[in-house]
Amino acid sequence: MKLFHNLQTRILVFILSTVMLVLVSIGFFVGVRNHNFAVDRAKEYTQLMADNNSQKVVGFFKEFKGIVVANTENLASQLNNQKITPEQITSLLQIQLKKHPQFESVWFILDAESIEGNEQFNSWAKYELNNKNQGEVLFKTNSKGAGFFNHKLSDSEGVNLTEPYKSKGLYLADLTAPIHADGTLKGFVGITLNLAFLTDYVQKAKIFEGGFITVMTSASQFVAHANPELVGKSFGQNFPQDENDWNVENKVSKAKSFDITTNFQRATYYSYFVPMQIDDTPKRWMIEVTVPMHKILESSKTAIHNSVVFALFGVLIMIIVIFQVTRRIIGPIRKVTNILDLLAVGNTHAISEQEIKGKGELQQMNESLNKVVKGLRITEKFALEIGKGNLNADFEVLGSEDRLGKALLSMRESLQHSVEEEKKRKEEEQLRSWATQGVAMFGEILRQDSSDMKKLGFNFISNLVNYLEVNQGAMFVLNDEMEDDCFFELSTAIAYGRDKFMKKEIRLGEGLVGRCAYEKKTIFLTEVPEDYMKITSGLGTANPTCVLIVPCILNDEVYGVIEIASFRTLKPHEIEFVEKLGESLASTISNVKVNEKTNRLLAASQNQSEELAAQEEELRQNLEEMEATQEDLKRQMETNAKMREEMQKQTALLDALLNSLPDYIYFKDKESRFLKISKSMLGLFGAKTVEEVIGKSDFDYHTPENAKKYFEDEQNIIRTKQGITDQLQREVTHDGEIVWTSATKLPLLTDQGECIGTFGISKNVTALKNLEIETQKKNEEMQHNLEAMEVTQTNLKKQNDLNAKMRESLLQQTTLLDALLNYLPDYIYFKDRDSKFIRISKSMTSLFGAKSVDEVIGKSDFDFQTPENAKKYYEDEQQIIKTRKGITNQLQREIMPDGTHLWNSVTKLPLLTDNGDCMGTFGISKDVTALKNLEVETHQREVELNGILNAVKKSTYTVEYDANGTITDANDALLELFGLTREQIVGTHHQDGIDMQGVAKKEYEAFWKDLNKGEIKKLRNRLEINGKVVWLSETYTPIKDAEGKVVKVLKIAFDITEFQNNSKK
Repeated sequence: MKLFHNLQTRILVFILSTVMLVLVSIGFFVGVRNHNFAVDRAKEYTQLMADNNSQKVVGFFKEFKGIVVANTENLASQLNNQKITPEQITSLLQIQLKKHPQFESVWFILDAESIEGNEQFNSWAKYELNNKNQGEVLFKTNSKGAGFFNHKLSDSEGVNLTEPYKSKGLYLADLTAPIHADGTLKGFVGITLNLAFLTDYVQKAKIFEGGFITVMTSASQFVAHANPELVGKSFGQNFPQDENDWNVENKVSKAKSFDITTNFQRATYYSYFVPMQIDDTPKRWMIEVTVPMHKILESSKTAIHNSVVFALFGVLIMIIVIFQVTRRIIGPIRKVTNILDLLAVGNTHAISEQEIKGKGELQQMNESLNKVVKGLRITEKFALEIGKGNLNADFEVLGSEDRLGKALLSMRESLQHSVEEEKKRKEEEQLRSWATQGVAMFGEILRQDSSDMKKLGFNFISNLVNYLEVNQGAMFVLNDEMEDDCFFELSTAIAYGRDKFMKKEIRLGEGLVGRCAYEKKTIFLTEVPEDYMKITSGLGTANPTCVLIVPCILNDEVYGVIEIASFRTLKPHEIEFVEKLGESLASTISNVKVNEKTNRLLAASQNQSEELAAQEEELRQNLEEMEATQEDLKRQMETNAKMREEMQKQTALLDALLNSLPDYIYFKDKESRFLKISKSMLGLFGAKTVEEVIGKSDFDYHTPENAKKYFEDEQNIIRTKQGITDQLQREVTHDGEIVWTSATKLPLLTDQGECIGTFGISKNVTALKNLEIETQKKNEEMQHNLEAMEVTQTNLKKQNDLNAKMRESLLQQTTLLDALLNYLPDYIYFKDRDSKFIRISKSMTSLFGAKSVDEVIGKSDFDFQTPENAKKYYEDEQQIIKTRKGITNQLQREIMPDGTHLWNSVTKLPLLTDNGDCMGTFGISKDVTALKNLEVETHQREVELNGILNAVKKSTYTVEYDANGTITDANDALLELFGLTREQIVGTHHQDGIDMQGVAKKEYEAFWKDLNKGEIKKLRNRLEINGKVVWLSETYTPIKDAEGKVVKVLKIAFDITEFQNNSKK
């Protein structure tokens, strides 16, 4: 045992045992951690694969749901006030079945009243096309109802997926949706899916070797599996032991993600289940991804084995090294043991300086030990001084690593900092209290005086001058009654001299006030010019020390300016306080101006109806003149043939836009007269042909106010060459209908940069669906006007000038088309018969990530879009080329690659030549996501406001009196409170409903005299009715007629019984 008393032996044994323990612990920890990490990574990988594959499967069914919804909406739009032919039904069925190999059949069940030629069959008919009848549509009828065609149908909104079933050796499922038109059920759209495509998908899916994917219904019935023999059976039938251990079918029915671990043939498998929403019902399908854990963990086991070998080799080397080192350090260590013992008990005074013979680290240890003793003595002295409160005592740290010394210095600095922070906190608390009281005071001023601008300005500025303790203050209010001459008018000035009152109107950018309004930023001057303003007192005049000018901004628009002058320099928190008040003042000014502007607009709209009648007569005369000139124009067509060939391509592109798009497109010269308009504007102007509008201006079709505004906007665009993009405008039509449009106006520039006019496009976004139906109905009428327009374009010019005019027209149309493509924010494109781009708008280069338009020309959607989207676009365009029937204003919901949802208004049309040949397609797409979100948000706010209003009605008691005090009505909340009926309370007098004890007759009569004078009165009233005692806080508000006479009094009361009882206690 004496061997273990030796320090060298103990060091060797203890260090080796510690190292062994650490190595074993680390090895065990690393091994367990690596194993757990590998397991976690395997589970994360499995869950990721499950999520990815569930999204792909859901994507398949979303595509099928989209087809069902598209057919439902298509049939619903066709069945609105009209019938559909069997030929149209057959065409729709053939298109869908041909494009989708996953469909076993496509079928429509329709009400007989919706089908032309319905005399030969009963109330319901079914049209079905499947893969086995070689393109022949199967037709069945039934008089009992749509549900007797062996399909599970539901007339609720949304797409419904039936439970899978087996038919003729195939595993099938139906996707159905009801057709609602004119507020009634017209039928159903359905597709029968061959679910074998899911089995093909899971067999081809790439996951970890030995793993597999399963798709099952909410009832745990297998829909797809790598082993087809398991399809159609439940989980319990396929894996009874796992079902018994984990109760999988019950977990699947709850439609929540979960995982299980199973053993099969001495191997461990991990399975993760993810729910999927396949249709619009609450039921969920489930996807399962299973991976073999034993294969995934093989690499982890190999790593643990290698770690053990390296650890044993390291221990052997450490034994040799420790034995040699301990032989050389044991002797000198014993010499410093006494010093260390004294230091251990903190006895620094009993330690004398020691000297150890030797060199190297031991000698350095001895020197360091002496320095430690000396440093502890100095530190001890400094700590005693701090304890006495001497925060300025001198002390220097022993070195950069002297943590004890630094901690003592940090403690001293913290104590000093705490004293300073306490002072700052008190100052900040005073400033916050000052600002809070000011905001509350001025909020009350703005609320009370919101109906009188002059009174509002005087009370606001006078109180602001007193509250800030400054010398002068003024308020300027925006006067925008004339849109071309807006200025800021001096509304209120406190303590200003005569010179300031004479300067009452300030334009935007004029002086410091105008500059503040133009830049929308606060101006704070501490060096005021001598001639800017003077502060006058009884002893004389002097320049102010500072001037503060703050804009009143709301929604990035300046409604007014506050100007303050003072002999003292304003502090930053006072400036910030005035800026906050400016925002509140801007809101109040805005509300007052909105009310005034609304009254003016109502008066202006009454003049529109008379002007429309005169325009209709003028348009009729123009039509008669156009018909008389058609014969002469036909003879000139032969002479212009060559020139027409040169213009054909550009004219086809431009005319296709102008003649087919439902948006309002127009081009104007520098005098704002129409050069060219889209055919859709004929209905807006009440014109029959485009020629009637050419050469005229908005003054011929709009009210003078609107026409003047449009003229000034266009002249400003011509002058500045800066347009207006996607401006949301609210307009009132001649019949009083409110219309919201998205308007874009841009300068019309030549290749040399010269502005020759303006052009624009306006899109009616009030009701996209209604616009689509209206546009389709007017196609035939507009086609006749198109033929008349083309033959009357050059009627008024002589034959000698015809060629020159044609060249000028070619250049003009090229300029117009380039302007549309280069400056409109909408996505516009033209494609050939192979769906390759001929021309595109400049806005599409950023969408495709291209640097220029030339990079896109000649390519197709397959070069820029995902394969699924590109294939869909290609098939739609080939269908348009084949049928020459386009898609107009179709509202589409798209999911972008980054997961965001967009709503687009899409129009695609055939590109036709003058000979009627289809040379490709063209289209325009507009992002209406903001409008769709606004619609949803508005609906949500309406629901919230209705809830708040209902809550207020239930907690507020109201009574109406006539001018003599007789009750004429009371709300349900008051009647319910006292258990009365309306008949019991109506006709009684106010005096019967108040506590008259202690109220003199003259005082009560004066109360009603004040009410009849228009004064608002308040009472605290005690009522006892039917044995129930209630205290009410009542406010009486007189209601006046148009002549200012009080005709009735409204009482609003709140129950304060609990408060009154608590006050007494």
